[in-house]
Amino acid sequence: MKIKKLIMILGCAALLSGCTKSNIVSPTGVAAEPDTQVHADIVLDWNQVYEEVRETMMDPYTYPDIMDVVAEQAEDGTTVKITVTTDQGVDTDGLLTFCTDAIKATGDEIATQDFNFTGSDDDTYGSYFDTHAVKVEVQPYYTKDDDSTWLVNQTIEAGTNAEVELTDAGLEAAEEAAAAAETAAQ
Repeated sequence: MKIKKLIMILGCAALLSGCTKSNIVSPTGVAAEPDTQVHADIVLDWNQVYEEVRETMMDPYTYPDIMDVVAEQAEDGTTVKITVTTDQGVDTDGLLTFCTDAIKATGDEIATQDFNFTGSDDDTYGSYFDTHAVKVEVQPYYTKDDDSTWLVNQTIEAGTNAEVELTDAGLEAAEEAAAAAETAAQ
């Protein structure tokens, strides 16, 4: 009985170890090399940019007043458009931080898709924005069709990395929020 088991084990080991050719490493016998060439014809997947920016930025605990963010290429092809939809009574300081972070997240996702560009850092939105402008629109949900109520409506020219700024309506909203907070504190 023991001899039968030993013969079966040795037979199986022989079949498994030497009777097959491994093609796991390289099916042709030639070592595969990664493509490290820089390609100039990369087409960005703007649906993926939108999805990744939205997934990165939509955190109800960090930004509870943000309802949606959309990052897309504008029709002119040289501008990225970032549209943020907010709830009423949004914290404008947090909103400006959100907009800056959304631009950086867009630059980072573009750099992930196309290695010709670098991602954002503390001082820049990413190298894609050295040659492309970014338009930031922040629209309260209930008045988004009325651009006079938008909190931010700004085009940041290519290469400037300018800070996001509030519109007059945004400044008024900030003043109203500050006054309400002061009244509540009394």
